[in-house]
Amino acid sequence: MWSSETDYLRHMLDEVYYLQAQSAGLDATAFQSDPTLRRAFVRSLEIIGEYELIF
Repeated sequence: MWSSETDYLRHMLDEVYYLQAQSAGLDATAFQSDPTLRRAFVRSLEIIGEYELIF
């Protein structure tokens, strides 16, 4: 469990930074051919979307 809303928001922001960094220079074909990267992106989006469920 998160200790505060600030901690959770910081975690969400970390996921946004991850998505930005991993998608820089990435084309659709490369993304579609990498199942691990696709799963990582989906998980990051899940983390970002969980905010309203916790607070």
